[in-house]
Order: sequence, then C-alpha cells, then structure tokens
Amino acid sequence: MVIKGGDFLKNISQLTRQQTASGSDLMLIETPTETCTITKDNLLKEINDKLDTLINKVDGINNYTIEKGQEWIEMTGNQMVKFSVLFKKQFTTAPIVVATLNTAVPFTEVQGLGVRNITQTGFDIYLIRNNSTTTIVNWIAVSD
Repeated sequence: MVIKGGDFLKNISQLTRQQTASGSDLMLIETPTETCTITKDNLLKEINDKLDTLINKVDGINNYTIEKGQEWIEMTGNQMVKFSVLFKKQFTTAPIVVATLNTAVPFTEVQGLGVRNITQTGFDIYLIRNNSTTTIVNWIAVSD
C-alpha cells in the first residue's frame, strides 16, 4: 500500500490502497500476511529507522550535519521544566534546533515549549503544562 502525500495525516484505516509507488510517495507499506500485523508502534519504529537512514545519507551533503531526537519529559503541573539534551556527536558550530510537541493537547494542557542555550554539544528544552504527566518533545538540529 502506498501512502500519498495528502493521505499522510489520515487515520491508517482511511487510507486508499494503491498498487504502485512513485518518487513523490511518502511511504510504502507491504500488505500484511495473516501472521504480520501493522501496529502503531511497529509503524513508528519503522518510520524512525528509515529517518535515521535518511539522515545518515543526507549528513555531510553540502557540509550539513543533522541530528534528531525524542525526549520523554516528566512534568509537574504548572511548573517550568528545564531538560538538557546532549548531542551524540559534537557539531563544528552551534546548530539550529527546532523542537515540537508530540501531543494532542497543545496550548490547552501544554502551555509552552522553547529551546535555549544552544551550543555545539547540546541545548536546553523549556516546557510548561498545567498537569503532571510525561510529555514527548521531538527535535532536530542542523548545522553547516
């Protein structure tokens, strides 16, 4: 099955089935057999593994260095949390860092997210929400 660009945000059960793939398709999922079930966790792991492969291919093109990560941050309601991230490898210059929430309740329960203190070796995530729960933050760092 091929997931077309416009279909990517749809629920998996709503996707239309295609028999062929083109260069503009986002992802190709093989039809599961009776013993193979596509679960959300398996799909996310597959996407994450593919993203690592793509980053490794892109890393070094035009002298860009790219690193990405996902942080699971324990929160206490109505308190700003600072979470420090260390890069796996040191950048030659301080990278640009972009972070985003992995949440269904942005700006209702999660009140703010920011990054500061970006250096060649890491950065700090600042996060506040109005309840106590684990919050997932995805990030990517790029430097030339």
